Amino acid sequence: MVSIPVPLVVAVIRVNGDDPLGEQRMSMRSSLPFHLLSWRTLRHPLNEENMANSQKATTQKRRSGSKAAYAAASTVVGLGLVFGAGAPALAAPAGASFGEAAVVAPLEVSAPSVSVDPSQVTTDGGTIHITGAGVAGAAAARGWFAVKLDKGSGSWGTGAQPAGSVESNGNYIQVTNESANLTDDGEYSFDVVIPAGFTEGDHTLHILGDGGYAPTATFTVVKKQEQGADATLTAGAVTVAADGSTTVAVTGQGYTPGAVVTPYFDGEAVTFKPARGAATATLTVPDSGSFSGNIAIAAGKAPAGSSYTATVKSDKDIDQSVEFTAAPSVSSSLATVSLNQTGTFTIGNLPAGAQLTAFGVEGENWIEGAPLTADESGSVTTSEITIPADATVNAPVIGSFTVDGQAHAFTSSLKIAPDNSAQNEEGYDIASTVIEQGSLYQVAIDETTGYLYVSSSATGEGAGSILKLDPKTLEVVEKSSISQVDGTADPVFGLGIDSKNKLVYGTSTRDNGVVIWDLNNLQAAPTVLADTSTHSRDVAVDQTTGLAYVSSSAGSTVTVFDGATKAKVGTIDLAATPGHESFTPVMSLDLDQATGKLYTVSLHGKEAVEIDVRNNNSLRYFSLGETDNSASGVAYDPVTHNLFVANQTSNDLTVVNVISGQIIKTIPVGSGALNVAYDPVHRLVYTANRTGGTFSVVDAETLTRIGNIEAGQNPNHIEVSAAGVAYGTTKDSAGNRVFAITSKADAKGAHTAVTEESATADNKGSIVLDKSTVKPGDTVKVSGLDALNGQQADAYVASDPALVADDATVADGTLTVTVPEGTTEDQHKLIITNTYGTVFGWADLTVSTDTDDNGGSGNGDGSDNGTDGNGGSDNGTGNGTGNGDNGTGGTTTGGAANGDGTLARTGADSSLLLVAGGAAAAIAAGMILAARRRQH
Repeated sequence: MVSIPVPLVVAVIRVNGDDPLGEQRMSMRSSLPFHLLSWRTLRHPLNEENMANSQKATTQKRRSGSKAAYAAASTVVGLGLVFGAGAPALAAPAGASFGEAAVVAPLEVSAPSVSVDPSQVTTDGGTIHITGAGVAGAAAARGWFAVKLDKGSGSWGTGAQPAGSVESNGNYIQVTNESANLTDDGEYSFDVVIPAGFTEGDHTLHILGDGGYAPTATFTVVKKQEQGADATLTAGAVTVAADGSTTVAVTGQGYTPGAVVTPYFDGEAVTFKPARGAATATLTVPDSGSFSGNIAIAAGKAPAGSSYTATVKSDKDIDQSVEFTAAPSVSSSLATVSLNQTGTFTIGNLPAGAQLTAFGVEGENWIEGAPLTADESGSVTTSEITIPADATVNAPVIGSFTVDGQAHAFTSSLKIAPDNSAQNEEGYDIASTVIEQGSLYQVAIDETTGYLYVSSSATGEGAGSILKLDPKTLEVVEKSSISQVDGTADPVFGLGIDSKNKLVYGTSTRDNGVVIWDLNNLQAAPTVLADTSTHSRDVAVDQTTGLAYVSSSAGSTVTVFDGATKAKVGTIDLAATPGHESFTPVMSLDLDQATGKLYTVSLHGKEAVEIDVRNNNSLRYFSLGETDNSASGVAYDPVTHNLFVANQTSNDLTVVNVISGQIIKTIPVGSGALNVAYDPVHRLVYTANRTGGTFSVVDAETLTRIGNIEAGQNPNHIEVSAAGVAYGTTKDSAGNRVFAITSKADAKGAHTAVTEESATADNKGSIVLDKSTVKPGDTVKVSGLDALNGQQADAYVASDPALVADDATVADGTLTVTVPEGTTEDQHKLIITNTYGTVFGWADLTVSTDTDDNGGSGNGDGSDNGTDGNGGSDNGTGNGTGNGDNGTGGTTTGGAANGDGTLARTGADSSLLLVAGGAAAAIAAGMILAARRRQH
């Protein structure tokens, strides 16, 4: 670019006339290069039309060359200098003020930019945050920015703008440098309010500053969606309490985050009732837009037999309603509705005068005589009813009633529980002691010293401490220091012993963490790690690594703590694996110390899982069936590889084999089975049946209940020592107790040695072998093992027992074993046992090296053709040696095939065969020679 000096001392341009801004003076020194007085320098920053024309002409100017551009600029400047005339086309909008004078200085605009957030607003308008850069020169020289909509064609209207903005005639808004937060680096940010009523589509924002600064940003206007248009409300379970009050479970989705929702019934506001805690009048929708709650309806407001409507109103969404049908309430004088128990039942929430026509289980009506009529309060009480001994366990209690001649059927929440009466208590040594501390929760055993440790969830006196007990007398030896969070005693729930680091862990469930005491100094203040594990429940400690694992009973995680540092070191999310997202909440824990396999269950996910904590926490999941049975307790038998899961709502144990992954059996135990523990000494499994008030005992081999021990109210936990003593806790209003239970049966140990004498006439069973005579190295298929399906079995060949199958999984009632190569030729027994070494069945097996096919020879007397090589023996006649197995003898011809596929030898003269063979060879040789000659 060439500079052309102008021979002027001072030149003044007046911009007046039609210009409402008054005088604008621009002083220039004579040495100012002429090219700086270009059209770009002189045009006013608010002259949008001029700016647009200039931008359109840019490409053309570049093509024409800079000389033509300079000529045009010189003409304009010359006219201004000669005539001093105003320039209406360059005028700023009315009302703008730039001060008395502005000194023009050379200005280079570098990389102008602007962005908006959000880039989308609705037709209702909204606030947009503007961020820009590239403003050159000192901020003070500019004074303010102008912001236009759609190149000035869009109106800002008269609505309020953020503080610091100046409104004019609606064509633009003026934002001061201070309000724009303009910096010396040329950056700025401020908010503007887009008015309502803009058409849908893309729109522009122009940011206009002095010196030609005019970047543009685009935003989009979309149609306003009616709030809550996507909101839905669905009804879940309807529950009627004994007093007739009703709760309706509802789930909302697609709601506006932050919205406040209120439940209504019959035109009146009601409350949401949580599973625990006080009712609330409202709920606030979380960021997910989904919520769940139980709408609480007072007793008598929704009698059974009619349909009703419940509504959830939102301050930001459309009202949503659900329809539901109320049911009767059912309560009993029985603590549990168990087999052989006798008690009365009260059916409530009926319309006054309703007729109860049937009550019982499927196929059996327990009401004798005429229907029972509901009184004015809507309830009716039966006479005493004895639950039949042959009633189906877990069958629901059902009934029917009529109102105004219309019949209604209902299913109550009560289910038939296993027989809750004492069973075989005389087979156990049972001791118990009342502990003067409320709400005993769990028990843990220090195997290095034998001492017991008991936790208490009480909130009153003694809260926040644990007790150390003598394992023989069950007397309290020591009481620990108190765990406190923010100066308040913190109740302790779960317990775990770390023998490696000499620690005892307690879970502070209400403060979402753990408490750690020193086993050697319980009086020292514990380490409290609050807010580390959501609603912490159980503790299991790996005695090899010193790592402790804590389950979350309000989430899907197991939290890991290091006993050496007393710190949280990791989290295992059991719902993060695809296909297992419903694994929540996490309940009891059981760790196999030999393998490092940790087992746990989901309360409602219908799954158990194996966590290999010494192998990168690899996971294996096991289905617990299709029904949510509120799985809670878990115990592992390392001998049979069976996992026992205690189910609260189905009152039973689910047995899963972790090798095959199959559910082996479901065992009824007691009402509200909550926790379970394995006894390796006596091969037993104990359950704590919370609502049943008993500890049940199951034989781990036969998988049957063999004992039921009365325990009082609310048995809560059970743990078994390495010596085979089961220790349990109860939360009993008559006195919290600790129990010690020991089987009187002889200790069995982990495995029984197998000898030939182990096979007796009493345990022969009904197994079948596919062959009774074999050679060493042969395989034998054993069937008749259906009772062991999905489980592991061992196989022995005896007289001198040799283990030929170890922990082999039985499939379809069969097992295939291989006879060892070195097995002696003799009569043996093939013995099948479970993994404990208990004989399941056996069969005779002959081992011989003189057999090819376990059998048969040709039929007849030796002079026959012998068509069957698999039958009995054939001594034959004539000159042969009579080997029946090979179908030989005398002059027998046309021998049949042996069992192994070879042809049986006959009694024909071998010399004739040699002659015939020689002749055939000669003929073949001649044919080959002739063929070669033809080729030549």
